[in-house]
Amino acid sequence: LTPTICDPQSDINYFVTLNFMTEGGMCQYTANYPIVVTEQEEVDLFENGNICNEEDGTFTAPAGFGVYNWTIVNPDGSTQVTQSSSSNVFVATAAGEYFVEYYNLGDVCRLVSENFLVSACPELEKTLTSITPTGGVNEYTVVYTVTVKNTGSVPTEYDLYDDPSFDTDITASTASYTSDAGQNGGLALPAPAAPGWLLGNDITLPGMTTHTYIVTYVVVIDLLDGGADGSDDVYSTCGQGTGPANATPGEALYNNASLDLDNDGDPELEDDDCGELPFLVLDKSHVSTTETSLNCYDVVYEVTVENIGGAPGQYDLIDDPMFDTDFTYTSAIYTTTAAGNPGGSLPTSSSVYTLANDQGITAGTLDTYTITIGVCLDLEDGGA
Repeated sequence: LTPTICDPQSDINYFVTLNFMTEGGMCQYTANYPIVVTEQEEVDLFENGNICNEEDGTFTAPAGFGVYNWTIVNPDGSTQVTQSSSSNVFVATAAGEYFVEYYNLGDVCRLVSENFLVSACPELEKTLTSITPTGGVNEYTVVYTVTVKNTGSVPTEYDLYDDPSFDTDITASTASYTSDAGQNGGLALPAPAAPGWLLGNDITLPGMTTHTYIVTYVVVIDLLDGGADGSDDVYSTCGQGTGPANATPGEALYNNASLDLDNDGDPELEDDDCGELPFLVLDKSHVSTTETSLNCYDVVYEVTVENIGGAPGQYDLIDDPMFDTDFTYTSAIYTTTAAGNPGGSLPTSSSVYTLANDQGITAGTLDTYTITIGVCLDLEDGGA
């Protein structure tokens, strides 16, 4: 029989030697012996995977063979069989570089897959970093930080999405992002439907590496537009839902980040965060005018400041009674329910009163100010 060998490690030369007796004595005959060399067939079977879930860590080799040796390649180049059985299905439980060798008993050559990578599940974290007033009316700069961390030694690849699902009364006027992964730029508004903007596409994340993304929005909150922007003028605070941050889309500054690790459009990892904004409503009304003496009166006004948003706010309150010039001021005093504000007398030498300076107001709180101004009216002084 002509021998067959598979994947020789070096050049091989077979020969045969025949010893036999003849009438002339012992003879020897030597000749090269024909062999058939077959290379082991290497097949590209698998895309890289990860161990975030069983689906992405499951690999299926061709069926119909008796033995499957699923093998991990160690960092030093040595190999170790992690599963040897008749099953063509392998579920990876550890990150690493793998291949599978499969054959039937008696086969001289065995099929083998090309190496494929199984990465650890990266860590995704979304954090609302800061909320800062811009100086515009009810306008804020809101900053989120997204980190993608590879805690293993095997590189992985990801798509990163960001989805700003704010309360409908909060509108983003600008959006942009930067990152140390080489991705940055402005973001077109409004945001696409979930999973939102694609911040990173097919980004390679080496082992033991973290990528950081900074996402910045400028937003305006309006709870008094009568629904003109399609909102309901009702503020929804964070935490009314059951999402990862105990919040759901449509609440306050809810924002969700997600990672797609296999390019199927269905994210494997999500993390969200949610923050609150204040919204202050001012109302002033005339309560009463009571005569105290001839042509003199106590005039009472009520001013309310209400925070109908979800976060503590702060305000300065100025009151300016710009009466007809024939009135003179004889007294002024105010009382208030605002926390830490003692109220008190107001100067009659000026008609501009500071009722509150850097006054804090918690969400859902109504501060009431009652202002009593004593005036006298004279229409017969010759214009003095």
